[in-house]
Amino acid sequence: MTFRVAPTAAGEPALDAATKCLDRCHKQSPGQGACIDDCKQLTRTVEAEAPGTTDRLGACVEACHADRTLADTDRFTCLNNCSQTAKIADKPAAAQ
Repeated sequence: MTFRVAPTAAGEPALDAATKCLDRCHKQSPGQGACIDDCKQLTRTVEAEAPGTTDRLGACVEACHADRTLADTDRFTCLNNCSQTAKIADKPAAAQ
């Protein structure tokens, strides 16, 4: 059995890029406002379609970096989960 979420051409690349950008910001200087604001600009299209997505992504990435018990591989998984969750969260719920 395979589970998949159909990709969206506009959202996915922007969220992946924003996740990587936010990760770099936290590695350089945690909480660096200008860097984080620049990263949020990468998701303007997604944010217009699903308000709040960028803030949720930012909070998730911050939580990955705040957990000092995570090994590098676990942190990578955490960041990947943030991106995947944001991709799913930015899609409207299917009509039932």
